[in-house]
Amino acid sequence: MKIPDLTNYEHLIGGLCGGVTSTVVCHPFDLLKIRFSANEGSSLRPQYSSYADAVRKIVRVEGVRGLYQGWTPSLIGASLSWGLYFQWYNSLRTKIYENFSTGSKLANNLISGCISGSAIMCITNPIWLTKTRISDYAFSMKINSLKSMQE
Repeated sequence: MKIPDLTNYEHLIGGLCGGVTSTVVCHPFDLLKIRFSANEGSSLRPQYSSYADAVRKIVRVEGVRGLYQGWTPSLIGASLSWGLYFQWYNSLRTKIYENFSTGSKLANNLISGCISGSAIMCITNPIWLTKTRISDYAFSMKINSLKSMQE
């Protein structure tokens, strides 16, 4: 069996792996950021005094899995964003150097980064919106059930 040549996709694969790794490690911090920013002071939402307090309360109520709520869109979004960004950035940079060079390495890199980053944000923005909504969804459902019980 012949192993396919993936040298043209090394930046894509590296970005995908980096996106997965960063999501696995950093998603609980992102969840905490979302929970803190979504807390409008309602007495029905848990009140956190610190990030450590928030982690303790989330793990107590929802388990460790609660720290990874909304993980799937985050995993897809980060791996897709980083993979495509690195692939497109390096492809564009090569094309610019070969065909449209400004004569300035800094300007060529800036143009490549701006075009790649803008395209990626347009593609992945719906994924990030979904992730934010899912990360706060369980909280909203619990609050709504508590409100209906009070009435």
